[in-house]
Parts: sequence; structure tokens; C-alpha cells
Amino acid sequence: MVSNGKGGVLKTSLAANLAGLAALSGWRVLAVDLDPQGNLASDLGVLDRSDGGEGLLRAVADGVPLAPLTAVRPGLDLVAGGPRTSDLTGHLSRAALTGQFVHGWLDRALAPLAGAYNLVLFDCPPGEALIHTLALTAAHYVLIPTQPDLASIHGLGAVFARLLDVRSTTNANVEVLGVVVGPVGTQSTAIVRDTRAKLAEVLGESVAVFDPTIRLAQAAAVHCRERGLLAHEYEAAAGTAAPWWKRRDCKEPQPSFSSAAAGLAEDYQRLAEAILGAFSARQHELAATIGVA
Repeated sequence: MVSNGKGGVLKTSLAANLAGLAALSGWRVLAVDLDPQGNLASDLGVLDRSDGGEGLLRAVADGVPLAPLTAVRPGLDLVAGGPRTSDLTGHLSRAALTGQFVHGWLDRALAPLAGAYNLVLFDCPPGEALIHTLALTAAHYVLIPTQPDLASIHGLGAVFARLLDVRSTTNANVEVLGVVVGPVGTQSTAIVRDTRAKLAEVLGESVAVFDPTIRLAQAAAVHCRERGLLAHEYEAAAGTAAPWWKRRDCKEPQPSFSSAAAGLAEDYQRLAEAILGAFSARQHELAATIGVA
């Protein structure tokens, strides 16, 4: 579960790139967009195939079998979000007011599919407390991206408060896998160091802060979303593009590329390796405690 109570902290970009890189490395991945903005389909370049969250609404609210968009990338499927996810929030709120226990409905909708995947990844909206509770009830690990400003760091308190509430009620096994810092300037070593110190103070030493950070590369990030490319795909496209002086003479407009393409792709690659490594190590630890090879 990728979550933060504040918007604009790389949640969707992190979810998309992590899902794409995990699939590229051979994992079977299901990405689930729980955000009414539906940006995960844009980042993955399949907005034209998105149902705007209709399938998710019907699966969670009415028990209709969930049918993800398949082969978004080799090994990567997607449950799209969008405007109908707002309708889902309203439906859940009304059901809860009538005394129905809705917190396990997302888990119930995904259970028939989960066995086909090595990783199910939730992209959560910045608000929508009820959606967060459903996701926390279904998830095992929470990944929290944050910007290096104090307001964003202190905003993590709401995420932790909700997590502790869910842990004491509907999901005793949910835990924080770690915190991701970004975007930060490439020369901002002092900012990164100070951010880690503030996070340790706010969250406690027991919460891991992943060492790789995501650099500030605004042009590259905008291009990626506009073109439906992940960072490593954008880097590959930049590497095969004609030099600017050849593009200048082309009759048809040619896409431009940011010089930060390679660096941004490297950041996501290193971060994905760290996150998936931590995920795998924790899974092995849990398996060992119950005697599973």
C-alpha cells in the first residue's frame, strides 16, 4: 500500500514505477488504483482502456468478480481507478451508516485474484479515510512517500494513527515497510540528511527510511506522465531519439527529452531494488516464524 495523507508526494509515480520494475524483473504484479483521479492508468499509458473505476466499484460494493486490465506491461495487470471510485466512497459510507461492516470488502473483492500474483500494490488517494481503512485492512505492508519539508513529514502522523487503529481492530498484521523521500535536488545532501533526522524524531528509529531518494526532475516527470512511460522506458526512448540538431530539421514535431532521464531511471531502479529486497526479506522472516520454507 502506497499512502500519504498529503497530495503531490510521488505516490502514483512511485506505485507505477515500482509495479513496472517488479514486473520487469519477473514478478507477477497487480496494481490497484484506489484514487478517484485515476492517474495510475495515465502513468502506465492505458488511460484509453480504463473504466474509470467502474469494475472496482462493482466488485467491492456488489461482489461482482473483478476483471483487471491485463498485460498493461508483461507481468503487470491493473485495476483502474477514476470518478467511479468517488461513488464507491459514497456507497461504503451509506452502507456503514446502516451498520454493515464494510472494512473487509476490498480484501474480499481481491481474494479470488491474489493467488495469481507475487505482489498486489495499492495506490491510495491523499484523503478518503474510509478507502484508506479498507486498504489497510487488506494490506500487509505500507510504503510512505514524503517530501523533505516539515509539513509533509508531520503529515505522516495521520497515516500512522490510522494504521495503529486498523492494527488494533481489523488487521493485526499490517506494518510499515518504510518511508521514501523525494523529490529532492541532486545536490541536496544536507536536506536529505536533515529529513532523515526529522523522520527518525517523528516516527521513531524502528521505521526504516530507504536510502535511495528520488531526485527532483520536473521536466522528465511531466514527460513520463504525458507519454505514459515509466522512468526506465523514458530513459530508453531518450537514448534512441535523434539529436536535437536533427530533430530541428524534421517536418513532423519530434518529442523532446530531459537530460535527467538517466538519473531519474537510476533512482527508481535503486529504490525498487531496496523496497522489493525489504519486502522479500520480511516475507522470509515471517515464513520462518511459522515454519514455512
